[in-house]
Amino acid sequence: MLSLSLTLSSCVQQMQEHVSIQLGGIWASVDDYDMASTFFVFDKGYLYEYKAYHPYYVYDNTIWGYDDDEPTPVPRKYKYSVVDGVLYYNDFFKDIQVELVRDGNTMIFGEHKCVLAENITERYFSEIVLAETNETHFAGTEGCVVEWKYHIENPRYDYKLEVKEVPEWCTDVKVRDGVISFGVNPGSITRVGNLILTYPTAGDAVVGMKRGLVEILLDDTEVCFRSNKKSAVIYYTLLNGRAGVSAKATALGGWIRPTAHNDRVVIVVDQNTGNESRSGAVVLSCDEVTVTVNVTQACEHEWSSGFWVGDWQMKGKNGEKIEFRLTDTDSRAYLCMTRYAGLSDEYRIAVHKVDEENKSLRWVVSNQIIGKVDLGNGKVGNLWVYGGNSKEFSVPEEGVDICFWDDKQSVYKGAPGVEFMALATECDGEWQCWDDVVYPTFPATIFWAGN
Repeated sequence: MLSLSLTLSSCVQQMQEHVSIQLGGIWASVDDYDMASTFFVFDKGYLYEYKAYHPYYVYDNTIWGYDDDEPTPVPRKYKYSVVDGVLYYNDFFKDIQVELVRDGNTMIFGEHKCVLAENITERYFSEIVLAETNETHFAGTEGCVVEWKYHIENPRYDYKLEVKEVPEWCTDVKVRDGVISFGVNPGSITRVGNLILTYPTAGDAVVGMKRGLVEILLDDTEVCFRSNKKSAVIYYTLLNGRAGVSAKATALGGWIRPTAHNDRVVIVVDQNTGNESRSGAVVLSCDEVTVTVNVTQACEHEWSSGFWVGDWQMKGKNGEKIEFRLTDTDSRAYLCMTRYAGLSDEYRIAVHKVDEENKSLRWVVSNQIIGKVDLGNGKVGNLWVYGGNSKEFSVPEEGVDICFWDDKQSVYKGAPGVEFMALATECDGEWQCWDDVVYPTFPATIFWAGN
């Protein structure tokens, strides 16, 4: 807007040292509704006049809704002086004399009623609140009239909610107290769009809307490649698509080449000869509906953590199997294991890299808390990965090793007294083992399970 954050953080103190205390600060020229688009800054004998690109609400000596990403307008700069309460400056066309009258944090500056702005915030004073039950997805097989409920948090004056933008397939939009109504035109083609609502002292409310029932259902949204793997197939189903229209596939990553067919996408990748794993995506689209397949490829160098990324299967001495995924992290000292024993991706097990000199034992998993679990009855517990055995349960100590990974043999070896890598929950000192999972026992061999 006008580099206000910089002004407040550094200039106010300087201005008060070099300028009369009567002028030190940022002054917002407000109208009868406390909206300001003109701002004055006095600094070291110069007056700066800023014209903002849009008005800001000024209340309680605060400028609300400041956008740090908005470009800063170029100010007008005048050399000034104050004599007996009169401001003198030249605006490059004529000499100006303006009487200044200050009363506390307000000041009359010619035709301007100014308020001292002591704070700036990105937050808006008011908020447009829409009901969670408002419908945003419409079948499109026939026209309909829709009503949304809303309210304004911290309303001001007699301001009214207004519609700033509406999808072309919506008509007859009306706003009254607490209700927004509009019609949805029928149509067989899927369309998406935004309905944007605006209120002077609030940020715009942008509501994504969709008309039509076209959906793209993927059999899998993730695909992992070894460094030398060439291709994989992802099957999809197109629901309610138009006759003769099929999905299209585009790649996010120059090393990925997808081709869409009637019910599948063939993904071809180049060999990864680099020293790190790499990630990209394939976007499948039809009638403005899009879905994404995330693509990951390991590197070919075994000394790099990027070699191990992807989908693996662990087969234990007892013949039991469990699949899991390894992903790279920002730290070369760690890998991340997910999906162990069917866990969702939010539960992440840290796999630590041991001393480089010990090449035969490169990775280790330790007892650790990997997230929170809702236990019901208002209780939330910690989910643990720990080293278990078939004899008895003992409370795990965080950080104690469970198993070591001999990457030369692709084998997990258990720490002394540990037979398998298990899961348990803990809440207020009470433990519950996940006994319904049959874990692979050590030593356990790992096999590539991806594409």
